[in-house]
Order: sequence, then structure tokens, then C-alpha cells
Amino acid sequence: MVHRKLEGLSYQYNELLAGQLEAQRHHYEALLQSYRTQRDEDGRQPSGKELLEALGREKRQLEQRCSATRRRLEQVHGEIDLHPKPLFSPYLIPI
Repeated sequence: MVHRKLEGLSYQYNELLAGQLEAQRHHYEALLQSYRTQRDEDGRQPSGKELLEALGREKRQLEQRCSATRRRLEQVHGEIDLHPKPLFSPYLIPI
């Protein structure tokens, strides 16, 4: 019974991650498009340094959100009183 519930939770978690990855892809595509639009409107192309700085800021924000989500996952995992076994692999989540 518990095993089925865990499989269900694992499936839901995987679906959530897939949805978040898809949303991130759309976000970054929109971000790149906005940089292209800005370049066309300003008549100048943002420098590589400007793009890297903007993406670096975005990366730091995402890393903070990821850390908070991992802490929450560990907390929930502890609340359901299971052996501490991660539901995700660090190799599946880009850091």
C-alpha cells in the first residue's frame, strides 16, 4: 500500500519536474527573443558580457529556488517517516 503511494508521489513529482523544465525552456526562449527585440529597437546588440550577466543573475535566482525546493522535499520526506532516500538524482537536475 505504501509502495503504491510512493510510486504515485514519484510520478507526480516527475510530472512536476517535467512541467517546470518545459516552463524554463519557454522562459529562456522568451528571454532570448526579448534580447533580440531590444537589439532591434535600440539599434545595438547587447554585448556578450551583458547577456552573460543577465543569465548569471537568472541562474543564481534559480539555484536559490532549487535549494529551497530540495530542502522542502527533504522535510516532506522526513515527515512521511521513510529512510532518507532522495527521490531525484543530482544528475537529472542541472545545477
